[in-house]
Amino acid sequence: MQFEGLNALLLMHEIYGKQTDVYFNAFQKQWQFTRKNQIDAEFGGVYDTVERDGTVKDYSKARIWKDVYHDTRALLNVTARLRRVAEVKTWRLVWNDEFNGPYGSPIDLTKWTAEVGVNGWGNQELEYYTDRIDNAYQSRGSLVIKAIKQKYTGRNNVTRDYTSARLTTRNKFTATYGGIEARIRIP
Repeated sequence: MQFEGLNALLLMHEIYGKQTDVYFNAFQKQWQFTRKNQIDAEFGGVYDTVERDGTVKDYSKARIWKDVYHDTRALLNVTARLRRVAEVKTWRLVWNDEFNGPYGSPIDLTKWTAEVGVNGWGNQELEYYTDRIDNAYQSRGSLVIKAIKQKYTGRNNVTRDYTSARLTTRNKFTATYGGIEARIRIP
């Protein structure tokens, strides 16, 4: 049955999950297959035999003793293992910036892109965003983004009374899923 396979994949994830995501990814694929092909969505129950391509070979439902004992036990194990997986943080660090360069040093341009200009980006902002070290720099393990009241004329001959920095990771790093942590202090 597919449920035993789900149980085995979660067991392997519990054992090897810190080194690889392969077992949890396989579990997710197997669960999608099971939900789509083996569970009778219309009348309930589980089909006894399903081929690799998803076609039902035997339209009779699983035998009662097997359905009640065998599959239920496997599903209970899957549920218990999923709870343990959810409780354990198995995050893997894929990107970071500790801003541990020398005091006053520029941002790491391999990780950050400074957006320059007065586009307002939809907010009608009053500052001119620069890529100057005066507006964005490293300081004792922190990133400093500093707004400065100063008359400034940018590359496009637009003058503003303030400067600041706007940083992104665009074209340097993107993430779809995961956790993001930051320490932020606003004066």
